[in-house]
Amino acid sequence: MRLAQRALSSFFEIGFALRKPEAFARRWRDRRAQPEDAPDRIVFLLLLLTAAIGLAAYGLTMGL
Repeated sequence: MRLAQRALSSFFEIGFALRKPEAFARRWRDRRAQPEDAPDRIVFLLLLLTAAIGLAAYGLTMGL
């Protein structure tokens, strides 16, 4: 899979993870039984980045 396709599918995975975290965690837990349905590892890096940006925005809004 090309890098651009991986990045685009990862962004869709992030949207799914934010809307339905239980289903996302279940897919990650069951990744060995159904490897074609498992999220890519880069999704976790992007989720960490999303959390850091959200925390920074919250801190700036609250004046911390």
